[in-house]
Amino acid sequence: MEVTSIWIGFGITAALVTIFGELIPQLFVSRHALYVSAHTVWLAKILILLTGIVTWPLSKLIDFFIGAEISHYMTRDELRELLALHRGKGVENNAAKIMSGALDLSGKQVKEIMTPMSDVYRLEVNQKLDSTLLMDVFNKGYSRIPCYDAKRKSDQTIGLLMVKDLILVDPKDSIPLNTLLKLYGRAPVRVFPDEPLNKMLDMFKSGSTHMAIVHDVNNEGDGDPYYEEIGVLTLEDIIETILQDNIVDETDVYIDVHKKEKVFGRKERDVSALQRLNRRQLPETILTPQELSAVYFHLRGNVPVFKPEICQLSPGALRKMLAMGEVVQVLVEAKTRDNAMEKSVSRAPGTNFVDIARGGQYLYVKNRPTEFMSVVLEGRIKVTAGLDGFVIEQGKWAVFCPEVFTGLEWDEDEKEDRIREPAAFKPDFSARVTTNARILRVSRKKYIEAMKATKNEAKTKTSIDGSIGDLKAAAGDEKLLNVPQSPASTADVKSI
Repeated sequence: MEVTSIWIGFGITAALVTIFGELIPQLFVSRHALYVSAHTVWLAKILILLTGIVTWPLSKLIDFFIGAEISHYMTRDELRELLALHRGKGVENNAAKIMSGALDLSGKQVKEIMTPMSDVYRLEVNQKLDSTLLMDVFNKGYSRIPCYDAKRKSDQTIGLLMVKDLILVDPKDSIPLNTLLKLYGRAPVRVFPDEPLNKMLDMFKSGSTHMAIVHDVNNEGDGDPYYEEIGVLTLEDIIETILQDNIVDETDVYIDVHKKEKVFGRKERDVSALQRLNRRQLPETILTPQELSAVYFHLRGNVPVFKPEICQLSPGALRKMLAMGEVVQVLVEAKTRDNAMEKSVSRAPGTNFVDIARGGQYLYVKNRPTEFMSVVLEGRIKVTAGLDGFVIEQGKWAVFCPEVFTGLEWDEDEKEDRIREPAAFKPDFSARVTTNARILRVSRKKYIEAMKATKNEAKTKTSIDGSIGDLKAAAGDEKLLNVPQSPASTADVKSI
């Protein structure tokens, strides 16, 4: 009976402890644990003091025989799973996304997020910092630009240009880019493609640079191994990796360079306001009044199709046509080109040489139809003609393909005004831009519009001349009616 009562008492005690010592406190306190703990911390301290004389020596004794308590640290994968569990509940989606990106940073390498060198905008150090080059840099919108020397065997980056360094550069001085690089001495930082991103972030945070050139050893071929530049890494690339999203600024062309995903709905930058502020230093996309007059008199005096005795355009229509022409600015990188390639241009009319209107260097390609006449305002043009690839150079004020306007005649048989157009003109030469240049291009369509404007002017003039003649005739009749009669005439009337 005594044993039974002992077990009954033990069971009742365990049940009471479990219910009132574990379940009920947890039920009421778990939802407001911090609040309850903050208001009962004084009680916990009293209990620690009262029981410490027994618990402290006992804990030391247990640590001596069993060992210290093993602390549990969560691994990166466990933390990631914990974030996934609380995502959208206790942790916002964006916050969880950023924390996950930060956890993955040390496990990623430079080669995974770098921009390939083929997609990097670079400058050649022997270029002049003139208005054309400065405008191109402005339009690109980059803050840091790698620079290379085309005269060297390899196109290794030799310096970094900070665009803010160009603030005090006067484009009229046309100083070499290499001079500016030597002045500031910003040498590129090079890293290997297997470098962890967390180390790269530490380097960028140190302030030494925010751009690194990625290079690797090239063992291909029979020659000695050499370092080859394969890409560029920036601080923005690392931040995008942490955010796990793309940062698109005002000048970005691509949302994702690797996927070639372009920014949708981005309007081109309008630099016309800047051109109006400083017309003498910034390149023009239209002819200045001085250039317009010079081109006008040059064409009227030296190009047969525009000479006064032949030209189908009135002076006003010709000037307007030239003013509405397209001025193309061509930036030419310092590239070597052998004679064999030049000869191939004259012998392979179907070869896909890029036109200047699409960012290339070719003004014309032999036997390729064109509808543009071109006038060189600045720069040099290399012309290749004949079966032997005879090469000559043309410069400022050279006029190409005015023949596109010959053969345009009014169709007099038609009741409506209509112009007969000949077949598309095919030049018997190829022309390539070899230096930075500005070229005026006028299309056949603009010439036809000028012909129609000339005819309208003639009709208007004829109508005005007819009206003036009628007015003069009416004025003459009125004078006759109002002529005072002489006495002799009066006498004659009376005698009659």
